[in-house]
Amino acid sequence: MYRKILLPVIVFLCVATVFAQSQKTINASIPKPNAHLKVFNLAIASGDANTAVTALNYFITEQGANTSYADTLVMLYMQQGLFHKAIIGLINALNQILKTIPYLS
Repeated sequence: MYRKILLPVIVFLCVATVFAQSQKTINASIPKPNAHLKVFNLAIASGDANTAVTALNYFITEQGANTSYADTLVMLYMQQGLFHKAIIGLINALNQILKTIPYLS
């Protein structure tokens, strides 16, 4: 008697646990965040301007000078009182902008 009831219950539990497993889907379209931007955000949150400048320099070196973080780097240099570095960074950013503007002939 118990065998007739026990066998279907065990089969049901095994099947139920297999179907209860969730399917994990991997979304390849989501880009991984850059490690240098993570360090930059943590440095800004903790008020460490030197680390933020270093992280932005690494990020701009990896991405190229045509990035939207160049002006943030200039702003950090200005806040630290490093005006000569801020002017050099500003000139580099302006040169990148001027390369994208077609000249009128």
